[in-house]
Amino acid sequence: MKKIFIFLTILSIFFHISISIGATEVYVTNTNPSGDGSFIWALEKALESGGIIKFNIPKEDKNFNGKFWIITPRSNLPDIDKKIIIDGLSQTEKYGDLNSDGPEIILDGSYITSDSFFRFKYDNFEINGICLKNFKYTDYIRIESVKGVIKNIKIENGNTGIHLFKANSVKIENINFKNLNYGVYFYYSNNNIVDNSSFEKINFGVRFYFSSSDEIQNSNFRNCQTGVRVFYNSLRNKIHDNIFENNEDGIFLRDSFNQRNDIYKNKFMNNINGIHLYYGTGSLIYENEFSKNKKGISFEFSSSNNNIYNNIFSENDYSISFFNGSNGNLINENNFLNNKYAIYFEEKSNIKNRFSKNIMIGNENNIILNDGNNSIEKPNILFSKILGKSLFLSLNSKIDGKIEIFMSGILSSNCETFI
Repeated sequence: MKKIFIFLTILSIFFHISISIGATEVYVTNTNPSGDGSFIWALEKALESGGIIKFNIPKEDKNFNGKFWIITPRSNLPDIDKKIIIDGLSQTEKYGDLNSDGPEIILDGSYITSDSFFRFKYDNFEINGICLKNFKYTDYIRIESVKGVIKNIKIENGNTGIHLFKANSVKIENINFKNLNYGVYFYYSNNNIVDNSSFEKINFGVRFYFSSSDEIQNSNFRNCQTGVRVFYNSLRNKIHDNIFENNEDGIFLRDSFNQRNDIYKNKFMNNINGIHLYYGTGSLIYENEFSKNKKGISFEFSSSNNNIYNNIFSENDYSISFFNGSNGNLINENNFLNNKYAIYFEEKSNIKNRFSKNIMIGNENNIILNDGNNSIEKPNILFSKILGKSLFLSLNSKIDGKIEIFMSGILSSNCETFI
């Protein structure tokens, strides 16, 4: 009898689990704004107990143009407070990839009047394979204190694409953002990832506000006012393996005091400022490439104690510039190649910055101090020559101190030119 009791208990546990993980599938079968088979109808059905919304809209539908199906809801969508998956890719799986410019399902928000097009309030949601456009109000997707996945979608024309409000562990992947005020807005949100996404013609591609340990990777930022803005005590964020091109500011570190953020392995091309620090302190900037920018890195207004190392600067107007009290930064082991100005101090309030083991080749000007860095001008080299393995120098300096010489690429024939 005891064995039978145990068997029935285990069976009942198994049966209970099988029911709880089963998800209701609801199909969208037309592009009508409401009624049976509409997107609104499917969402309401799925919200009864949680479920998966799939699409199976025929090509004969009146709102199919040969490339995509347009759904235009005429009423606000309910808050998503159950576990929901919105699977727009199911339409692509049914009919193939018909739209080379994006997903086959388009949700037009022209008639939505709420603050958010979608509001997710339940963990482990997923939304994929749709295009959101023409929403006039605040957030296309608002995520409130829950985790989930957003992937393979397109968001264009509006205010904020994705707003994370005190939300952690959200994965944002393969999203195309265009013509928005904000692409992704992190508000007190931690441990989130933005991966393999594109941001174009946006005021702020990604904005951090009191948000930490987030990661921006493998993404493209083009023709934006600011690609990534790190603001107000957002720390330990990682920004890496991205491309920043033709922006006013590629990355803008603003009012980030003593907050370590890692910025590495990015490419900055044709920006006004590749990285712009404004009261930005304590960041690590390394292994990046800066090419053909107005300014590669711009320090302003007490941007201090940053570590800049192992970067490559080429063909910039100003590779690194200092303005208005930017102090105590370390510029170490960088390559400066064919720039107009490698290091430029705009005025005298920038002091105690350190330079070590940098390679400077082919620049019109290597270092211009303009009374900056304690008004210490470089010593006057009177004579330099390599004899065997020894370097002989004769120089004249107005102060006592030490000279650091980084012996890279120096030969007898070019000794005087390098030094």
